[in-house]
Amino acid sequence: VRMQFTTDSPVSPPPPLLTRLRAYWRVYSRNPQKTRLLCLLILHHLSRVVVCTYFINAGLSLLWFYSNEYIDLFPITALPLIACAISVAVAPQFWFFGVVLGILSFLDALNILASRIDRWYSGRPLYINELMMKKVCICGCVIIVLLHIPKFKQMLRERTHQALQGLLIVDEPNRTGSLLSALLLVVRVLISSLFLFVGYGEIWRHWRRAHHIGEHIDYAEGDGHNQMWLKLIQFGISIPFVLGFRLTLASAALCFALLTESLVYWAFWATRQELGLQYAVHAREHFFINMAVAGGLYLLNQFGPGRFSIDELLAKKQS
Repeated sequence: VRMQFTTDSPVSPPPPLLTRLRAYWRVYSRNPQKTRLLCLLILHHLSRVVVCTYFINAGLSLLWFYSNEYIDLFPITALPLIACAISVAVAPQFWFFGVVLGILSFLDALNILASRIDRWYSGRPLYINELMMKKVCICGCVIIVLLHIPKFKQMLRERTHQALQGLLIVDEPNRTGSLLSALLLVVRVLISSLFLFVGYGEIWRHWRRAHHIGEHIDYAEGDGHNQMWLKLIQFGISIPFVLGFRLTLASAALCFALLTESLVYWAFWATRQELGLQYAVHAREHFFINMAVAGGLYLLNQFGPGRFSIDELLAKKQS
């Protein structure tokens, strides 16, 4: 049936955005449970998008370095890195792009570690800085993003269900399987390696500087590396975090510390005139990595500590 519209029966235009937002607010404000679920859903998708923005920034930075002739060869991984990151951020059901993104991130971390080991093997001192460890840490965030992709989540759920079929205890449908628990432990180790390394390095650097022992690095005023207290807080919280003790509280505290560090000490948009363009690019990478790790911590917290954690052992003793 073909519908004809005349001037006598005009079609009403769709309501404006503000009107629709007010209608949504009236619906959700009357039901606190729906409002909470909506907020959690928004945070979940926002955390995944924040992790993916790191890779988008990394790809754009590679293209910027090539266009300004800081590197000679065209970065062939930049375009697929950007494309896969956008795909995972917008449509996570396309799991293939998530796998490619994970492979590229692990190759980047392995390339950095291999170059440092080769430098040390050739007789030069072993040098690993904070940014290199953040590349390793981001691998843990990629793993947790992959675990939230529907296809892999379904595979883990089916594997856990098959493992529990032969058990007498059948009233635990949401029990975390051994494979997922092992992956969650790997994620905690990769993420906490950043905080442990940076915290130890900052304590050692400031102690040598205070006691005039050996050579120490002095950063310019306003450099984000000069801040110490947030790194010490991250160092202290990372110990119960990697052990899986009070994981929810530890993850929330680390998220808050990372977000504060990003917005206060790695504000790349406000340091270009004072410290130059090169530092602004460097600070921008720190900013996006910190934001990505904060997003990864939120996604990790949704899975819980897993079997290989102190929280799980305490729960078994109480039950």
